[in-house]
Amino acid sequence: MPLFIDDGYTLEFSIPERPGIHEAITGHRRPTTAKQRIRFWHKFDDLSADEKFDRYVTIICSQIVDWSIQKPLKPETFTNMGFEAFDSLTTEALKGYEAIDEKNSSKA
Repeated sequence: MPLFIDDGYTLEFSIPERPGIHEAITGHRRPTTAKQRIRFWHKFDDLSADEKFDRYVTIICSQIVDWSIQKPLKPETFTNMGFEAFDSLTTEALKGYEAIDEKNSSKA
């Protein structure tokens, strides 16, 4: 894996189905850089609930390149999404390289 994340570098992700809660979600994402993580968490505790939600949606939309959900990857999509799926996508979007299997990564 590269030390620096060049533009276009993507990794596959897979969020398992949680029966009765949400379907499996697969797709590609960009690893989050150190600067992105620091900006994400900067003064996070001082934000209102709506501002926190918006910040989460922004990081998901900026890091997830494509997904298996049959809805567009845009901020409005998340308004009515169940918490469990939203939480899983947020966790995925904030990842760097952790828990990555190199054979499943790709160069877009």
